This record gives sequence, structure tokens and C-alpha cells, in this order.
Amino acid sequence: MNGPPVVQDPASTDGLTAPRDYDRMLDDASVRTLMIFNRDVTDTPEYRSFRRVYQNQWGEVERVLKMLVALVSQYAGTTAVSVDAHALARLVLGSSATGAAPTQKQLLKCVVKENRAILKTALQKPMLRFKGQAGRHEAAVYIQSWWRMHMHRLYYKYLQRVLIANKVVAKWWQFVTEGKRAKAQIAAKRADDYRTWLKKQEDFHAAWPSIRSKRRVEVHVNSLSWITEYPEAERAKFALIAQQQNSQMTRLFWLTDANVDIIYICPYKLPDDVEHYYYELLKIAGIERPQTRYRVVCPENSQLMPVHTSLTSMLIFSPRSLQRIKALCRGRDAYIVPGIVGEKEWQLSTLLDVPILASDYLVLKTVTGKQAFKELFDEAGIDVPPGAVVTRGSDHVMFAQSFARLIRDHCDVTRWVFKAGRESNARGIAYLDTDILSTRFELLRKRHQPCWDDLNWQAQMLKRVQDEVSRSLERHVKFTRPDLH
Repeated sequence: MNGPPVVQDPASTDGLTAPRDYDRMLDDASVRTLMIFNRDVTDTPEYRSFRRVYQNQWGEVERVLKMLVALVSQYAGTTAVSVDAHALARLVLGSSATGAAPTQKQLLKCVVKENRAILKTALQKPMLRFKGQAGRHEAAVYIQSWWRMHMHRLYYKYLQRVLIANKVVAKWWQFVTEGKRAKAQIAAKRADDYRTWLKKQEDFHAAWPSIRSKRRVEVHVNSLSWITEYPEAERAKFALIAQQQNSQMTRLFWLTDANVDIIYICPYKLPDDVEHYYYELLKIAGIERPQTRYRVVCPENSQLMPVHTSLTSMLIFSPRSLQRIKALCRGRDAYIVPGIVGEKEWQLSTLLDVPILASDYLVLKTVTGKQAFKELFDEAGIDVPPGAVVTRGSDHVMFAQSFARLIRDHCDVTRWVFKAGRESNARGIAYLDTDILSTRFELLRKRHQPCWDDLNWQAQMLKRVQDEVSRSLERHVKFTRPDLH
């Protein structure tokens, strides 16, 4: 026989049989059980027949078949595994229709039942995958892959921490730079406003002789601006701040000057009976139509602020009151008559565009206060009581040394008064009677003796007086307002 056997086709319509070769017969009759052995598909007649039947879809079939070979090789090692070609073909057609990759469970259904149990057992024991022919190599690769994953995971976490830290640093750096930029802009704006205010003050001082003889408006703000120099906790200890800032209502009697109209700033709304009382007093003083010549303005936000807020600050943060004052001063000569001039006063002057009847607050700050007054009197040659100035921030030793030197040089003084520079209304006044100091009487006895001129003796007495003052000061000093201390 020169070729493959030819058989007759009983289904022929013309009674004749068409010849069929061996491969076609095999394709029609084969059960198509594929064999996977030694990590590859065995080239059997069934495999070649299966490939011929599905040659049009062979690319997709080969891809799924490789996945199945990889699964079998990983867990079954060199064990021969039979695959149902028809189940594999159905899986390929289903995956092509859905576009989804086959799962491990779907791949196992393609294995014949006899081998499927072996694979399921191997899947439940992953360590079996490393007992095959290339088990050591696969174990090494597996360990390396897990080690690389672990190291990359640690590096990823490190990068995450670095990124978070960079964001925090960048955010704070932006916050700091923006804060510095804002502070610089505020400082530049304040400097520009201050220069403008100084120019307005110079013009006001030059024009004062003519202004005082004409109709004018006085804005009276009796603000205790010095209170802003104290910390918040200390401000809360001051009593009756609002009443003190309203203690200058008698300024309304400046209306006796026929050219003066007054805008009086009050820290709280006055009761009707108080306003009527002052109205009657102004009429008794001979002021005609007083109700048309003065206005009492209460900052609308005064009730929203702490009781120890200065009156000027209340007015600055009350825009309606500012607009009302501007309207009353518009087109007229006007100026502010302050209580104590501070930084807030020139800010108010800038907001109202009205000058202040006072000097520059920076100049006033250097020449006002108990310490500044003493220095001014000394420079002017005016006699002042003996005393010394202890700067703020000095320690107890420096204070005791200065006080001991005064006692030594003026031992005939029986009472010494202490005054705090920033206090008022007798809050910061205390005194000490020196009759309790035994060293003072010794100084009085030796005052006219030759040892008085001995520098060593004076130094010894100064040390003794200082030690006694340090021991006695806290126990014997007396405050003029003991209810506050």
C-alpha cells in the first residue's frame, strides 16, 4: 500500500464514497486526551489532531495550555498528568467570549479526574512544589523574590515617611515664609502710615493757632492704653477699667468755649438718667442748646471684648462707630483729645484721618513715667528727693544693693517709698520704715566719726545693710493697696 487506507463514507448522497485520509479519521474519532509530562506537552497523535482541529484558535489555546502546563509543573513536578482536550477547548472558547483569564479552579477542571486529586492535594501543600527536579532552583528563586519584595516594601515605607516628612517640612516652610512676608508687608504698611501720620501732625501743629480760634470738633477718647503693655493674665486683675476710662465725662464742660463741639467716646452705653443729669448740668453752666453740640458714641463691639480692653482698641474694632465719627467730622477742623497716648492712638488717628492733640507717642514714651520724670528733673537741676532707679528685669540682689546704698548714704531718712513704673492709682506703691533696721542706728552713731570716711568700713557696712534688707524686706514692706496684693 502506497498511501493511508481509504474507507467509504456511508453518508454520501450519490452512493459513492469520498476518500478520507488517516489524519481526518483520527480527528473525527479521537478522544483527544493530552499528556503533560516533564514540564511540557507530549507530542502525541492526539495532540497533533487537537492542534489541527483548533488551528484557527491555536494562539488562544496555546496561551491557556501554557498556563495549565505551568500549574502542573509547579505542583505535580515530573508526574505525568492527563488533560481533557474537549474541556480545555470549552475553557478557551469561554475565556475568549468573556475576555477574562481562566482561574486556577477552571484550569483544574481540564485535568482528568484521576490526576485532579493529585493536583488538589499538592495545592494544599505548597512545599511540594520545591521537591521536583528543579525544586532547589525554584526555592532559591522563590526566596529571592520574597526577599526582593521585603526590601522593596521597606524602601517603599521609607519613601512614604520621607514624602510625609517632606510635605510637613514644605508646609511649615511655606507657613514661615508666608508669615515673614506678611509681617514685612504689615511693617511696611505701618511705617508708611506712621510717616503719613507724622506729616499730618506737623501740618496740624503749624495750623493750630488758626484752628483754636475757629469752630472745631474735639473727639475725646480717655483710653488707658498703657494697659496693653501688661500680659493678658495681669490685665484681668485690674478692677473697674471701664469706669476709669469713663472718668473724664467732665470734659463735656469744654463746651463753654462757643467754638467747640465734642464727640465723647464712652466704653459702655450710658443710662438715660446719667445723660439727662449731665444735660441739666450743662444747661446750668450756661451752655446754650448743649444737645446739639455734643455726641456720646459707644463702640458697638465693646460688649464683645474683654472688660480690660482699652477704649481705643474698642473703637478701632467698631467700624460703625468709626463711620459715624468720620461723618460728624467731615468738612470740619477736628482733632483727637486722648487720655494716655500710645501706639493705638496713632492707629486710631490714621483710621479717622484726624490728628491728635499731643506729641509723637514714641517721644512721649521716653519722657513719661516715673523713671523718665526723675531723669528730666535731674537734667533740669531741680531738687528731687533721694532715690534710685532699678530697671525692669533686675534681680533681687541688685535691688537690695541699690536700696542698701541709699540707706547708707541717707541714714537719717525714716521711710522709703517704692513705686512701680507702669502702675497707677496707687497700685504700685509700697513703703518701708527703716526703724526696724539695726544697721541704720549704727550708721547714725558713726556718721560724724572718723571711721565714716574709711572706704573699707563703708564697704563692710554696705554689706551688712544689704544682708539685713534682704532678710527684712519681704516681712516688713507695706503696700498702700493691700487689697490688691
